[in-house]
Amino acid sequence: MSLDEQSDFSLVIKEPDDHWVADILDLYGYNVEKSPQVESSNFKIVTPKMVRDIIRNKELLVPSSCHSLKDRNDYIILLLRYVLQDGAFTELTGVPLVPVNCISYSAFGTQQYYLALSSDLQFFPTVGCFVLITVELPDDLKSIFDSTEFQSINKVKKLDFNGFCNLFRHELPRAPIIDWDPGTTTSFLNKRWIKNFWERISKFNDYDLKLLGNYPLIPIITTTHNYELISVKNDLPILRIPRRKDDVIDILRKLGIFFTEEPRTDITKKFIWDWSPSMVIKAIDKSV
Repeated sequence: MSLDEQSDFSLVIKEPDDHWVADILDLYGYNVEKSPQVESSNFKIVTPKMVRDIIRNKELLVPSSCHSLKDRNDYIILLLRYVLQDGAFTELTGVPLVPVNCISYSAFGTQQYYLALSSDLQFFPTVGCFVLITVELPDDLKSIFDSTEFQSINKVKKLDFNGFCNLFRHELPRAPIIDWDPGTTTSFLNKRWIKNFWERISKFNDYDLKLLGNYPLIPIITTTHNYELISVKNDLPILRIPRRKDDVIDILRKLGIFFTEEPRTDITKKFIWDWSPSMVIKAIDKSV
């Protein structure tokens, strides 16, 4: 028999430290007594399992005092601590207490969620707010979220390179971007974002740039003031443009060699070459 069918019972919270839970259940239409003295058989004591079952597969209702996303996630963390008092993290499926970065229905076990850095949100403006958990969890919850069993059962995992690529397919077209503006403020795709992107990729323990091969992620200079973004998959050489620009640049461009202002780092050195006589010769050999 479900809790909703047990009309002969009234609910009671006996522990004074848990009396705040009554206000939550009130949002779902339950009248709850707050008293440590109630002993009548007509009362049913509120438990973490009961609260899980009440809110399971329902929209999360929050108090009117929650005016911001931070307020909402603080409330979620408070409620998570309560419903996990019995340690039953295997019974969270459908419970809408995933502290993501939006107010949409976000329940455990319904889709894949990722434990990520707050700075990771910039790379996923389309889907990030729905699936990234970036709040700083208190130590007791963090130890639970970090456990392999919890993650497996509740479809939560740390954001790794494969997860990053899986989400990133929603963010960029798989084609070159012509007339790119490195200083744009109307789109996230500017020079600072590109720099942050490559820095983030370099922090993964394992990465395969082939998984990013079709995305336009490398800035090149087509003329003095014109820029494009081309893909990592590009097979033609990309040289760092020299400080002194003369006619040889135009000649090399006609041979299919690209130029960029981007630095050559540990990760970008796979496709960006420094300007030097030997690299110019190597680039010519590769382009013809």
